Amino acid sequence: MCVVAGRYSCRLSNPCTYLFIVVYGYGNYYEHYSPRKYIQCGVWNPVAQYASCTEYTCPPGTLWDQSSTMCTGDVKSRKMLSIFLQLLSCIQLLFE
Repeated sequence: MCVVAGRYSCRLSNPCTYLFIVVYGYGNYYEHYSPRKYIQCGVWNPVAQYASCTEYTCPPGTLWDQSSTMCTGDVKSRKMLSIFLQLLSCIQLLFE
């Protein structure tokens, strides 16, 4: 499986783990695999040994910008190119 670095999904690659909460704190935002979504982790629950992982969708016409931790409209072409190049490198790995 090819994982795009720095991108997560609550179901496939949950960033709301003990290590992430200890290092980055709760309430932080993370990039989702989909550029139209982002993830926020809740408070670590030491009894249950998990933190809530919630996926949000940006409003129409905007994409998630991790550097500003908000949905914006001015990052679309730069982000789409970045995602395309990362996926292209994943496809190339399949044929090596």
